[in-house]
Amino acid sequence: MKIVAVDAALPSREVTNDDIAMWVAKANRDRHDKRQLAEFERRIYGFLHAGGAETRYIRADGERAVDLMDSAVRQAMERAAVEPDDIEFIIYVGVGRGWIEPSMACLIQLNHGFRRASGFDVVEACASWLRGVQVAHSFLKSGAYKTGIIVNCECNSHEYLTLEVEDETDLERHLASFTVGEAATATVVTSDDVSKNGGGGECDDDFYFSFSTFSEHLELSMIPFSNADQYLPPESPMIDSANQFITDSRKLVRVALEKSVQAFRDDPRLMSSAYDLILSHSLGRACLHVGRKLKLPLDKYFDISPRFGNTVSASIPLGIAVARDEGRLKRGDHLLALVPSAGFTVGFASFTY
Repeated sequence: MKIVAVDAALPSREVTNDDIAMWVAKANRDRHDKRQLAEFERRIYGFLHAGGAETRYIRADGERAVDLMDSAVRQAMERAAVEPDDIEFIIYVGVGRGWIEPSMACLIQLNHGFRRASGFDVVEACASWLRGVQVAHSFLKSGAYKTGIIVNCECNSHEYLTLEVEDETDLERHLASFTVGEAATATVVTSDDVSKNGGGGECDDDFYFSFSTFSEHLELSMIPFSNADQYLPPESPMIDSANQFITDSRKLVRVALEKSVQAFRDDPRLMSSAYDLILSHSLGRACLHVGRKLKLPLDKYFDISPRFGNTVSASIPLGIAVARDEGRLKRGDHLLALVPSAGFTVGFASFTY
């Protein structure tokens, strides 16, 4: 398999940490006194600074998620120099979506005339893109298909972000949501035979994937439905948080660091490889801590989270696109992608770009 094109589209509204603090203060002005609001502000700034978050982008008035998604798809198709009839499968990998049923992949087929393609969704929180690439790799290695596209549209911050907080405990459950930014990405993949005949140069298929899931931490990060009480323990705080992005923010970071290090050390192939570029999903400054623990070359880290925030499943493909455009990633580089994700799942992929 070869990744022949990765492109991204971002909304236009830049949001700073100051904006987040101001929004929370405004939303809670009539609910809490000045002392409490000042404490909220201190904790928000402390958490965002510790994680390295500085800016992120969200939709401005009039901007629609589908337009960003369609833009990313068009750019990737043009870069890959493929036609709509070349696309044989569509995998939608976004947490952000307009509905549960049917698949969001159906919308992509409709909007872009991929009439020969079958489509479906893969959802595994922030690890969804990585899982989608793994599925695509299996398709292409088996010979079932020759060309496909993987798409996400992580544009639900307006819908899942909650600014009103009851107390400091409630604020803790929302801190991670304040790092979220929006983005849409599209990734065109081809089989080796296709890529060697004009898909961007010859490349050995050395894709390697490694996933570990620690389900005892499943409630660390959730966007529950209104019927969550039918599945979760009665005392779960998630039951009263329908359609909100809720986390145990600080514990989530600790677990992400611990499990990322553990999973990497447990994998001899990951440990023995050399990397030209390392991309990590939304760990910010913490990724350097992981790097030191694992004795990885810190100068190889390319961290986009200070500029774009937590773009959920879009973080790795967005990182690839930005690194390419800024000259940090070139064809033939060996890349390591690390994604700590709700579940709790840690996913790795290593491959030659």
